[in-house]
Amino acid sequence: MTQIDPPFLIGVDGGGTGCRAAVATPDGRILAEGKGGRANVSTDCATAIDSVLTATRNAIESAGLDVADMPRAVAHLGLAGYTGPEMGPRVQAGLPFAKSVVTEDTTTTIVGAVGEQDCHLIALGTGTIVGRQKAGVQTCIGGWCYQVSDQASGAWLGHGVLEQTLLVVDGITPASPLSQQMLDKFGGGAGIVQFSLKARPGDFATLAHIQEALPSTVDRELLLVQEVFHEKDQLDVLRAEDPVSGPVFRRVKGLELGLPVP
Repeated sequence: MTQIDPPFLIGVDGGGTGCRAAVATPDGRILAEGKGGRANVSTDCATAIDSVLTATRNAIESAGLDVADMPRAVAHLGLAGYTGPEMGPRVQAGLPFAKSVVTEDTTTTIVGAVGEQDCHLIALGTGTIVGRQKAGVQTCIGGWCYQVSDQASGAWLGHGVLEQTLLVVDGITPASPLSQQMLDKFGGGAGIVQFSLKARPGDFATLAHIQEALPSTVDRELLLVQEVFHEKDQLDVLRAEDPVSGPVFRRVKGLELGLPVP
């Protein structure tokens, strides 16, 4: 077996809206980070690989290292949309690294947040992950994909905003600053429909940011309350199966926050 002597290590966190890469020394000291675009390998594998490589190059250049050494590097990639080992060879075929380990982003999210610590973790991004780590064993629920799962995610919130806005158009729900901004943004109900027919999860997730910039409204508060209950329901399932004494972590936009266990 050929022994690999990598000049540096690469870690990638690939999500439905964007991805981040970190470059580290062989002993694990992080030197720099880089960012790239969407990296959901189920939605668009080619685009995901391009985003991973962009983020990796940015990280390597920021560290003052030579991009030409990428083919000698060892990388671990936690990617959204990775549904099992059968996807590994397809992704690895598009990567230039000497060795690439590809997993679902659940693995890297939990380890990145707490290391080996026992915990529950709620990760909210374009998609949603509710996971548990106990004695090194990870269990996850949710996160299947936006179309049939990912409640409480950015994509779910963005889609919900458009649903609420069309109820305003139909005269069922009172108008609000949020619904008016959606109508202005898309040029009315017909524009919302055309956007939705072509939109991917990351497109819907960008609308969640608009909510944060607006004053509190009834429709926004309703969505956020529903989000909290979806999180709690999923977390209760994991707790009932196998309680963990460690803390709960809520990961939002790459931030790991310890939350008290209710």
